[in-house]
Amino acid sequence: MVTALAEDLALPQATVILSPGPDYSETARVWQGIPGIERAPKGRLWSTWYSGDEGEGAIGNYALVATSGDDGKRWSKPIIIEGPKGTKIGDPIPWLDPKGRLWVFYNQLTEKTATSPTLRGTCAIRCDDPDKATPTWSAPFLVAKDGILFGKPIIRASGGWLAPFFLMGNQAGRPETCTLLSLNEGESWEWHGGTSIPDAAEEFQRGHPGPAKRWQHLDGHPHLQRTLRKHFQRRGENLVRSQRHAAV
Repeated sequence: MVTALAEDLALPQATVILSPGPDYSETARVWQGIPGIERAPKGRLWSTWYSGDEGEGAIGNYALVATSGDDGKRWSKPIIIEGPKGTKIGDPIPWLDPKGRLWVFYNQLTEKTATSPTLRGTCAIRCDDPDKATPTWSAPFLVAKDGILFGKPIIRASGGWLAPFFLMGNQAGRPETCTLLSLNEGESWEWHGGTSIPDAAEEFQRGHPGPAKRWQHLDGHPHLQRTLRKHFQRRGENLVRSQRHAAV
């Protein structure tokens, strides 16, 4: 399958539960939210969100994926992406790539123990036939360690896929708001430049420069960043390998 399996970096591998039992029913979930949606090439809808039997962000949270073949009038029972004991999964993002494959990215964190540090990364599952009601899903695999992929990738006109990424683990001298780049259709992703912003929140997005007036003066790919007190934008040059300072 694509990239490295999660266990290659000691990140515990999640389980995809195709027929979840009553422990995952609507009545067992005490909260749910942070939805995402995507449409397959022939129109089938896919929705993601996350939940659990405790509050948002709690250890034990898991992701859900449901589908509709009639424009959302009826939805399937969701499948579950759940980590092992001591792990939480959240912020799932469905994304249809240019080859028509459906990815579900998600954030995974396993809490620190007496013998192991906190383990964090972005993982994904993928299906190659998203217009089927019950497609075949890959095993979970690692996309990038130490942070969260927090927005759907965009496709560069010159080739390659860009995705916003927020480092929350081992920064190793890297800025916390940054970009992942894949030049091989998602087989691997590499860190590709970033910016440090005071009080940065992990929610941001990239975009293509377009006709909107607020972006007419920007070259490269605009980057919008929410912080605790302000909103920032920055732009990248040389295909985002170098990043300019953010500006309010």
